[in-house]
Amino acid sequence: MEWPAAEISTQFPAVRISTRFLENGSTCTIVSTHDDDPDIIIIASPALPDTQIICDEYTFDGIPRQDVVEFVAAILTRSARLSISRGLWRFTQLSVTTAAGTHLAGRRYRNDLEPWEARLMK
Repeated sequence: MEWPAAEISTQFPAVRISTRFLENGSTCTIVSTHDDDPDIIIIASPALPDTQIICDEYTFDGIPRQDVVEFVAAILTRSARLSISRGLWRFTQLSVTTAAGTHLAGRRYRNDLEPWEARLMK
């Protein structure tokens, strides 16, 4: 999965990118950002058209390969959005919009927003 790594590093020269090849033939690309931004992990299998993207505690499945760069850019440029549900069991929901649509992932809210999450709520 070299194609998104090269394009991401061109658009965002300050990030560090490393790619690991897994035993099952998949690749795991890690995009490391600034100290208070989340690391982004992109997992792709040559047998599948979609990828899995993990951003801190948020896991996004079914991200089309052609949208990976746009997805990562939304996180790095802070155009993604975060919301907190109301009620007894509170959850945060990270929303990332790409050409393929809006992708959602959540985690349990424990009164513990990371600095990068707080910036996405503005």
